[in-house]
Amino acid sequence: MFGGNVRGIIMAQMTITLAFETLKAQLALAGKSIVLDEFVLANVPGLDPSTPIDRAETLPPTAQVVFTGDVTQSGFVSPNGVIYSLIMDTGIGDFSFNWIGLRNKEQNVLAAISHIPAINKIKSVAGVKNGNSVTRSMMMSYIGAQQATGITVNAATWQIDFTARLTGIDNTERLANVDHYGKASFLNAGYQVFQSGSSYKTKAGTGYVGGLRCHASAEQVISNVANGMGIYLDASLQGGLTSQWQAVVSIKASAQVLTDYVDSTGLQHYLTKLADINSAGHVIDQRLLGGTPALERKDNAASNVEIDSESSANKHVKLTQFWRGISKKITAAFANRTISTTGPLKGGGNLSANRTFSIDNASTTATGVVQLSTSTTSIATTLAATPSAVKAAMDKANSKWTYVTATTSRYGAVQLENGVTSTSITKAATSNAVKNAYDRAVKAESNANTHTDNRVAQLLGGAPAAALDTIKELGDALQGNDSEIAAINATISTKAAKSALAAHVGDKGNPHGVTKTHVGLGHVNNWPATSATNDASTTKYAVAAAVKTAMDKAIAALDRANASVNQSVIETLFPVGHLLITVNVANPTTYGYPGVWVMQGADMTLLSTKTASGVNKITGTNTPAVPVPRHRHTASFSGNQLPNHSHGIDAYGGWNNLTPSYISGNVAPSGHRVVNSKPASAGRPSGSVSVSDTGVANATLDVRGKHLTVYMWLRTA
Repeated sequence: MFGGNVRGIIMAQMTITLAFETLKAQLALAGKSIVLDEFVLANVPGLDPSTPIDRAETLPPTAQVVFTGDVTQSGFVSPNGVIYSLIMDTGIGDFSFNWIGLRNKEQNVLAAISHIPAINKIKSVAGVKNGNSVTRSMMMSYIGAQQATGITVNAATWQIDFTARLTGIDNTERLANVDHYGKASFLNAGYQVFQSGSSYKTKAGTGYVGGLRCHASAEQVISNVANGMGIYLDASLQGGLTSQWQAVVSIKASAQVLTDYVDSTGLQHYLTKLADINSAGHVIDQRLLGGTPALERKDNAASNVEIDSESSANKHVKLTQFWRGISKKITAAFANRTISTTGPLKGGGNLSANRTFSIDNASTTATGVVQLSTSTTSIATTLAATPSAVKAAMDKANSKWTYVTATTSRYGAVQLENGVTSTSITKAATSNAVKNAYDRAVKAESNANTHTDNRVAQLLGGAPAAALDTIKELGDALQGNDSEIAAINATISTKAAKSALAAHVGDKGNPHGVTKTHVGLGHVNNWPATSATNDASTTKYAVAAAVKTAMDKAIAALDRANASVNQSVIETLFPVGHLLITVNVANPTTYGYPGVWVMQGADMTLLSTKTASGVNKITGTNTPAVPVPRHRHTASFSGNQLPNHSHGIDAYGGWNNLTPSYISGNVAPSGHRVVNSKPASAGRPSGSVSVSDTGVANATLDVRGKHLTVYMWLRTA
């Protein structure tokens, strides 16, 4: 990258080459610093400085290279950024260049390339022309750049700090926007939050947050939204040292209040709340609308004439004009109206003069205005309870009121029964039910008396019923009537036989022909009984055995229904393919699990997968072979002395008479003598070192470590 570029306008392209990445890795492995020490300038025909550079690009042909020079100065701008500069004074030229390369001379590795618009470098010629000085700087950014290069000179000592200047320009513009738009404001529907189905989105548009212009060209989906959260816009100004800077926007949902902050890289972030999501999931817009479209123009202000004429034009008004319009409306409402009173206004005031009056407060003895209260503990007599207070008191009363039902052994609440046929022992009869029962009893008694009188009258041969109400009346009626007494005696002697009475009592065939009417059972259904459980008749009584049978069937059906529901739940929770991990050795079917379960093999661990083809497969081993890493053995010797040993050597030791001769051996023969004795050196020793194997051949490593032993059952059907 090159100093002098204006952010927002593409004037050059720069890239770090793939060759440099390889060199950087090799030097890091060798523990050496990165050295970039030469600039190469070239003039490449047809080069477009706006086109991205291929990172595999190499040096141009030699014919296109116009200048090669050492790096004039290097320095660091940050731990992750270093800069290299080439200064060409007026003694260099003439040539044009549009291609710049930075390389390592020793290894001939091109590290960085820049394509720029063509620059002319002119050499000064005394008395003929003035040349120019050109400085080109190239900055490389990568993690640990300062440490990797070993550069200790701060670039600030010799570079112009253009970043401070540009940052100042950016901040001036941002503060100007804050003056105009405030901390945050939005144009029309820009970034308005809305609900779309089960998700929440923001609308396309523009807004200003912290003075940064934020623009969304399309709707954005908001992630992780829940009821009760706030929706925030996070804006920060980001870019490279010499690249175009722009506002980076993110939308966040949070249950906590979010405020401005500085991130770990030192970037300032500005936040504002766009909306709240209430407990019902509804969106409450919290944006402040602003900008030029929201400002009212001075020439769009309403005049008093327009206020008085009730103009419908879309113009803004002042508060004085607002109250002017209200007053005019009130005056018009009372115009040409007469208000008559039979006496002074109770609350004071004069309607004809100022059309105002007061109303007394209400009390327990007089009507009037009253203040509402939501309190449920107040004892005031001049306040009126609101419906919410009444409801609160009612709810509290309902929560406190409890009761027990009455039985034959305790007091309590009881349900009334209006019927006369119920056999319940937990209900109380109403007065109406008691009266109906009493009336029926009276009628039954009357019918029984009538029936008895008639039977006695028949027995006595027509005696009047009114005269036979008592035994005494019967005796009085029979006195002096010997023929009747004789007939009665004859009848009694015939019908009073014990055997006849026993037979009569045992006769279940209604020998007297008694009907319901006779016994007063006109409201009792004389229905037959049935023991069937499938009889749909509405004119039969079910015997106890039939009721029990039906009840038993209902209980059995309920049990089956419950069992079916339980089985369905178990099937859902433990489908085919479910793996059950347990310390119970018993098959899961023995304690309620459905289907067929197969115990899995021993000595296996579990490995997750994301593909269906890789599931339920057994691979790997618990005892893999352990390869020995590549290594080296070394050995050395010290000294040059060998162990004890012997050498055979011929030595010239003397003479025999006049003829010299060689003597072998280590003993001087007769006639000879030893004239010199010296140890012999046979050179430096040499040998070999053998390294013997240790350990176990083909050793394996148990990778399971400390573990818990369990059973694994897989449902297969």
